Amino acid sequence: MTFGFLRATSLPDPEKLLEGTGKNLRHVKLRSPEDLRNPALKKLIQAAARLNKKEPMAGMKPKKK
Repeated sequence: MTFGFLRATSLPDPEKLLEGTGKNLRHVKLRSPEDLRNPALKKLIQAAARLNKKEPMAGMKPKKK
């Protein structure tokens, strides 16, 4: 299974989990259920959430009511 990050090139990845060569997109390969418990993966997900909250991607901003 693969877990994709649309703006991965803007994320810190000190454990070098991210794979791929796309302009922005990178992924983490999950080879076993234990990989989901990796603290480095949790940090990547949290960093991605913070980035998206701070600077939403074009076309992904919440609609105004």
